[in-house]
Amino acid sequence: AGMSYSECFGDALEKSILELWQTYRFMNNFVVSNQRLETIKDHYLRHFLSCNNYDTYLEVASASSSPSTSTKSAPLTLTSLIDKVRSLSLNGYIYLESIPLPHKSQVFASKYISPNLFLHMNNASNINLDNSYSAQFKNTTKKHRQEKMVPFP
Repeated sequence: AGMSYSECFGDALEKSILELWQTYRFMNNFVVSNQRLETIKDHYLRHFLSCNNYDTYLEVASASSSPSTSTKSAPLTLTSLIDKVRSLSLNGYIYLESIPLPHKSQVFASKYISPNLFLHMNNASNINLDNSYSAQFKNTTKKHRQEKMVPFP
C-alpha cells in the first residue's frame, strides 16, 4: 500500500497517499464494525489483516539486520544485464516497452520472468523461497517470519 508511480513526483505522491488512505479506511471500518476475518472473501486482505497487529510490528522492528556491503558495478546496459542473467543461470523472458509521454519524454518499462526466480503468484500465502535466486539466503530466513506480512504503516 502506498507505492505509486507517475510522470511527475506530485502525481505519484498524490496517488500513493490516496492508496494509503483507502487502505486505512478499509481497515478502520473493518475494526469499527466488529467484523471477523472469516467474513473477508479476498485471500490477500484476510492474510494481510491477520498479520497486521502490534506483535508483528514489534517483531519486525526488533529484527537485527546485517550491514549491507556495497560494490561498484558496471553501468547497466542491455548487454551487461543479459550477461549477468546468463552468468547466474537465470534464463527466462524479458519484456521491454518504450512508452512515449507528453513533452517528448519517454518511460521504459520492463518485466523479467524466469522459473529460477521468485514468482509469487498468490500473495495471500507465505513467501516462496524454493528457487535459484532465494537459495543463497534461504537458510538465513527465520521460519516464523516467512508466514507474516509486514503490517500497515
